[in-house]
Formats: sequence, structure tokens, C-alpha cells
Amino acid sequence: MKTVESATRRRRSPGDAAAAKAVARRPVDKAADGKTKAAKTAKTRPPRKKAADKAVHPVAAAPALPVRAVDGRAGVSLVQQAVDALRRAVLDAPGPAVFLGSEEQLIAALGVSRPTFRQAAKLLRHENLLTIKRGMGGGFFTRSPSADAVSRMAAIFLNAQGTGMRQINDVVGPLQAEAARLIATNPDRAVRSRLAEFIAEQGNDDPLAVGASRRVRSMLGFERLLAEISGNPAIALVINVMLDLVRDARRVQPLQRPDLIVSYGQFQSRLAQAVLEGDAEMAVLICNRHAEEVRRWMPEGKLELSMVERTGA
Repeated sequence: MKTVESATRRRRSPGDAAAAKAVARRPVDKAADGKTKAAKTAKTRPPRKKAADKAVHPVAAAPALPVRAVDGRAGVSLVQQAVDALRRAVLDAPGPAVFLGSEEQLIAALGVSRPTFRQAAKLLRHENLLTIKRGMGGGFFTRSPSADAVSRMAAIFLNAQGTGMRQINDVVGPLQAEAARLIATNPDRAVRSRLAEFIAEQGNDDPLAVGASRRVRSMLGFERLLAEISGNPAIALVINVMLDLVRDARRVQPLQRPDLIVSYGQFQSRLAQAVLEGDAEMAVLICNRHAEEVRRWMPEGKLELSMVERTGA
């Protein structure tokens, strides 16, 4: 039986032999064969990262601006040390909107953890010193501090303390006198003439005939200008804080007295003339007398405000 089966296996028909020869002579499609092998390799090989992906999060050795590492002060948290270091870098920057660095760069420069850095960055954003941009070309950018924001926050605090009009006048009076002295001694006549120009822009209408809101705007505008052109940023900031408090309706009410309105108009004219002439001594005297007169008209004690009025809500 085995001999018969072996003979049967060895036996091939002429057709089978011809088919085998045809397969052997068939040309091989090398391109197709290469594609098949590449497809099989791609399934097993992990995907490569695109060049663009690497550019999204660049990591440099140092930030764009010099940022000092935290100094390890005893009793000061790492978050506060990071805030101090970043604040110094922002204030030392040549201006606003300057690229400070990416998150990775600043973390490395400060030598702190990511959560610590993000807490510090959040605090600086609340101080209006830092701007964060996301995506391509993003990062952390400097922002110049705003006097208006500082003034508003200080006014909210003092408002919550019920600061009264007499207290405001006691602070503003001496500062106005110093501002008037600085302006009167300014050699630039164009600066000294700005108070007179402001009065001329208000018109020659009877101050008692115009509306209350216009009178208040004129008073506050004159005092803001006085602080602005003094050239002393400390005087300007403190006076602006006090004037932001005066905007409250209860504090404006004492300014509506007819005798005070007439007196204030005379004060503006005399002061503008003394400053224009460069008479610093007279300018200071006019401011001091005006502050004493206003103080007598202002109510004593704190201003009682509701919680909504205190917070400015």
C-alpha cells in the first residue's frame, strides 16, 4: 500500500508541471512588495512626533529677561519669594508687553515647583503686573502697574473704614499746597498756564446756575490737574485716592453749599493766577487758606455707610 501511495504522490500531470513553470517565470512587482512591507512595519512601529509638536513647547536654558532664583529666606514662603522675584523682573523690564519667558523657563530660573510658580503668577496677575498668553507665541509678558487700579483699591479700603470729608481734606490740603509750589517754580510757562486754561475751558457761566454734577466734575477735575502737573507721582497718587472717595454721593453733598461753590471758584482763579506768575509763596498761602476754610464746612467724624456702599458694589 505504501509503495502505491508514494508512487501516486510522485506522479504529476503535464498540466501541473506547466503551471509550476509559469509561476517561476512570473516577474515580481518589487514596488508593490515594498509597499506591503512598509505597511506592515508602520503597524508595529510607534508614530513619530512631528516637528511642529516640538515647537509648541520650547524649552530654553534661560528666560527672556533675567529672573533671579528664590533666595530661601527664613520665614517667607516659596510662593512669596517667587512673587518677589517675578515682580522685580517685571519692574526692571524696559516697558509693558515684554516677553518674560515660558512657564518651563521661569520654573527653571526660579527653582520652584510648577504649583508654586502658578500660585505666584496668579498673585501677580491680580496685581496687574503679568499677562499670560496661551498657544503658539504665548508665555508670560510684563504689564505696567496702573495708578488708576491702585487708586481704586485704596479708595475701596478707605471707603470701608468710613473715611470722612474732614479727614480727606486734612490729607489733600497740604499736598495741594506742595503741588502748587512745585508748579509755580516750574520754569515752563506752558505747564504753569494749564490751570488757567482749564478754568477758561469751563466757561464763564454762573457756578450756581449750572447743574450739581457739572460743578463737582469741575472741582475734582481742577484738583486732579493740579496733582498731575506737579511732577510728583506720590502727590498725584494720594490726591487721586482721596478724590476717588469724594465721588460717593454722601461725600459730594457738602460740596453743594452755595457759599462753598462761590468760594471754590474764587480759589481756582486766584491759585491759577499765582501759579502762572510763578509766585510760589502766594500759591501756597492761597491753598492753605482754602483748606482751612473748607475744613470748617466739612462734618466731623467718620462717614457711616452700608456694607454695599463700603465695598462699592
